[in-house]
Amino acid sequence: MSARDLLGEDKRGPETLLAKNKQHLSRLPDDVSAKAKLHLSLKNITIRLMHVSPLIEFSNGTRRETKDKGYGYGLKRWSTCMNTAGIEVGDMVYFCFDELEQVLIVERVVPHVRRWFTTF
Repeated sequence: MSARDLLGEDKRGPETLLAKNKQHLSRLPDDVSAKAKLHLSLKNITIRLMHVSPLIEFSNGTRRETKDKGYGYGLKRWSTCMNTAGIEVGDMVYFCFDELEQVLIVERVVPHVRRWFTTF
């Protein structure tokens, strides 16, 4: 499965991304950037980390990036966000975007299982 594939039980279910590297998750999926109306103007997005205790919420800037067909949108300082959220390379990140509150909610982070193989 591609790291950009979105998974969910239904259209309103949580979306999933694989943390391929620190920069990969900085790009928002097209449907999230459309819900955030970033095509109208770049703005700060509130990020809520529900998987940590106590809950952490902060604002993060957005940026426009060129893609094959038009523009895509991403988050600034994503590496800092990954460190705050405890996200490591290879982790699965479950998130959703609340269109009414305009909040990106990280619901769960599943750590990547690293397997060490030895050859004899």
